[in-house]
Amino acid sequence: MDNGVCVSDVDGDGKNEIIAADKSGNIYAWKTNGKSTAIEWGRSRFDTGFTGEYIPHYEDPKVLTASAEWGGGAFTNDIIVRSGTFKIPSGKTLQMRDGYRIYVLEGGTLEVDGGTIQNADVLVKSGGTLNIKNNGGIHLNRYGKLNAEKGAIVNALYGEVQTAR
Repeated sequence: MDNGVCVSDVDGDGKNEIIAADKSGNIYAWKTNGKSTAIEWGRSRFDTGFTGEYIPHYEDPKVLTASAEWGGGAFTNDIIVRSGTFKIPSGKTLQMRDGYRIYVLEGGTLEVDGGTIQNADVLVKSGGTLNIKNNGGIHLNRYGKLNAEKGAIVNALYGEVQTAR
């Protein structure tokens, strides 16, 4: 086998199969007892920040499809606001981990309403909305950015975005 190997639940039984191809183009699949939710090396350089750092019990990004309010604390994966409003209320802090990002997609809203996002890297896609209000703050990490694509809506009403020093 000279080609890459893939690990995935191809038959939907909840267990991973190992898939590979030989030089002739024949494809082989082997059944395993591995749980399909436990793929820990499922992307290039392992994590979405491409750091290559191994994180045991890594989980895929948190995808929000309904409105939610942050209760405080740290989050160790990417956050994708697909729809609804993800609110960081007054007095609450969302602590992001290095190399992870918040994506606000079309139809989604990130609202920093008096709260704070620490160690941030934020991308607001076209059709997404970012609202910073009531002295809310986004504090970017040393490599972090606040990017807004053409067609994104960004409202900074009595809030701030700070870069790392």
